[in-house]
Amino acid sequence: RRSNALVFLFDPTQHGPLRPQLQQVSADPQLSSHGRNYSQAEVLDEVLERIRRRRGVTGVDRISSPMIIAVTKMDVWEKCLEGGPLPDDLELTSQSGQPAIDLESVDRISQRTREWLRSSCPEIVHAAESQVEQVFYIPTSSQGTSPEYDQKSQMLMVKPSTLAPRMA
Repeated sequence: RRSNALVFLFDPTQHGPLRPQLQQVSADPQLSSHGRNYSQAEVLDEVLERIRRRRGVTGVDRISSPMIIAVTKMDVWEKCLEGGPLPDDLELTSQSGQPAIDLESVDRISQRTREWLRSSCPEIVHAAESQVEQVFYIPTSSQGTSPEYDQKSQMLMVKPSTLAPRMA
């Protein structure tokens, strides 16, 4: 069986080279020196290579299924984007009286996110675009807020009352 689309979650807070830039715009505790740090570009390369082998994609040919790179924790990195904040939600249009996602809006948001990634961590953009024909970069924030350090439990916690998930 084949997927009609591919999805990869990219967490900028766990990408070591981005941390100094993110620490300038956010006090998120996940950006501390104790936070997780690993090469997500290597993971993306390996995943795409396995998909290529399984589908028989060879040489310079690219995977034909579109890929979405969901760039998580938008609440932490959004201030790094040129041109100000992203819209709160995807714009809806009407197609024959039915709501529909405005694909031009999705493309504009994807391009702005791609440009930030291209300048800040080009290895992610290169890994995706060198192996996949069509890539969309979609900003997301599952919580919409940073966790806080709880002294009592000695853990990072999110207060339910502060949750404000977003997908630009």
